[in-house]
Amino acid sequence: MNNFKSRLTLLPRKLKVFIVLINDITFFYLSSFLALSLRFDKFFLEFYNQPIIHVGVLIFIPIFFYTGLYSNIFRYQNFSGLFKISQSILIYTLIITLILYFSKISNFPRSFGVVQSLIFFSFVSISRILFVSIYNNFLISEKIQKSKLSILIYGVNDLSTEVANKIGFKNIFGFISDDKSKKNEKVNNKKIFSVDDINEICKLNYISHVIICNKKNNLNYNQSLKKKFTKFAIRVRFIDSLANELFLDTYKNLNEINLDDILDREIEIDYNQIAKTINNKRILITGAGGSIGSELSNQIANLKPDSIVLVDNSEYNIYKLEIELNNLKINNKLFFKLVSVTNSKEIDKIFKLYKPQIVFHAAAYKHVPILETNLISACNNNILGTYYVLKKCYEYNIEKFVLISTDKAVRPTNIMGASKRFAEKISMTFAHNYKNLNTEVNIVRFGNVIGSTGSVIPRFNEQLKNKENITITHPDITRYFMKISEAIGLVLYSSTINNSGNIYFLNMGKPIKIYDIAMKMIKLYGYTVKNENLPNGDIGITYTGLRKGEKMFEELFYSDHVETTFHKDIYLTNDNFFEYEKAIKLIENLEDCVTNSDEKTFLNLLLNNIEDFKNDSVKISN
Repeated sequence: MNNFKSRLTLLPRKLKVFIVLINDITFFYLSSFLALSLRFDKFFLEFYNQPIIHVGVLIFIPIFFYTGLYSNIFRYQNFSGLFKISQSILIYTLIITLILYFSKISNFPRSFGVVQSLIFFSFVSISRILFVSIYNNFLISEKIQKSKLSILIYGVNDLSTEVANKIGFKNIFGFISDDKSKKNEKVNNKKIFSVDDINEICKLNYISHVIICNKKNNLNYNQSLKKKFTKFAIRVRFIDSLANELFLDTYKNLNEINLDDILDREIEIDYNQIAKTINNKRILITGAGGSIGSELSNQIANLKPDSIVLVDNSEYNIYKLEIELNNLKINNKLFFKLVSVTNSKEIDKIFKLYKPQIVFHAAAYKHVPILETNLISACNNNILGTYYVLKKCYEYNIEKFVLISTDKAVRPTNIMGASKRFAEKISMTFAHNYKNLNTEVNIVRFGNVIGSTGSVIPRFNEQLKNKENITITHPDITRYFMKISEAIGLVLYSSTINNSGNIYFLNMGKPIKIYDIAMKMIKLYGYTVKNENLPNGDIGITYTGLRKGEKMFEELFYSDHVETTFHKDIYLTNDNFFEYEKAIKLIENLEDCVTNSDEKTFLNLLLNNIEDFKNDSVKISN
């Protein structure tokens, strides 16, 4: 049955619309037959010979498309969907009734428009409700039932009720409400408890998961809330929107391991301090649709800026981000721009039109093996894209430019890291050359964020779900890890520091062995590890060897000169940069490399200008 559900979900969108359209047309003709049969008090089998019936089909289909009935994701239909159906059929009723009245068709009842519409509305509505009910309460709940879950939902609101409906009330233990007056009331026969009851509930009952349904995108609030449950070894999931794709992962894969199960570290972030910098400001975010950029967008949207311009070169990323931010229902002015940072003319238009005050530059290609064979793309996007945006910041007297960088920029062994280090040095060069101008330049460097595109956690989850061997490149490989929400919170915090031209790096904790993450995830899934001592174990570990340009470990800074800042998890370091004249000449050389698709010259520019850069894996194609 789960295979059927998966196939149904993965059908092409146009095919799904076609199936629903055929469903509606069928019910239209059936309702026409019943309406005429009721009127003539017999089975009116000749209804199909009435031209007005076929005219009705040509009327309702455009109306349904125009009102967006075929634009909705059908499995998420709710009462607002029924309201939209009633609106659409009301418009149809008015039109068909007027046609019947003025056309004066002989031997055809004038009441047909109203009676047929009521039957048609019933059929369409019931078909939608049945589909949603079957999909959610049978196909989805089937998987949850097998997991023997007992779920506590924190929050009593429309969102929590819809979440409970999706999961199936049979899997819900109860609800927790901040409003103590609601204690002992019931939602669909499930008891509402007070926040004061949390300890007693968790001690005396088996609770497998807590789903916290709120729209407070506040890291400190979420952490304090999570602590109430994690001390009882209960998994906690946060849901802020039913339409958010993260929710799909949550209710279909409640047993998946996520970053909260892996990292046992919490970081304090003062969002009130950040809000002083962001509040009522015009913000521009590049790479806004990526994993880093979208988290930036979400957190900034909650800090009440005047407006946010969201730039990304991926149509799908922009589409997802628009849905995600609109679901927050925050009164921000949002402008979604499908533009590459390498298009300097379009970037200029954006600066001229929206007049941003603070720019967060997150646009970058960051997949190490891919960039090893796509050097010109790395040059154009990661280096020249940064230069084009930075240049506009100075031309338009922007208050602050924040470059999101990476630990791979330190003593790089790959094109990705070297290109990001080049971008760092150009940014620092401009900051020191134009010290007297108002534009401040901050560079923030951090390591891997769990849950981002290409992170090991989703890949390990997928392998464990399929009961496949875990693949690791090397038994001793280590990486820094941080939760994406915490990393972006610290990025925003560093933007409040007024000290242009420095590189800030985040406290990523101790490096973690990828092997240890794999072992912990295998155990959290309830599997045993297959090895020499346990040849019949469930899951084995396969070593694939280091990929092109991959390092055994990462570093966060070059020199030993590291300073603390007013936040205990943000440090400052001073790395070297270019002389201004040299930087301008290098940029001209890089532009020539892109124009001529000259990979060899670009590689030499990196080798000659990025300290400690070593790369033996790149194969030049020209």
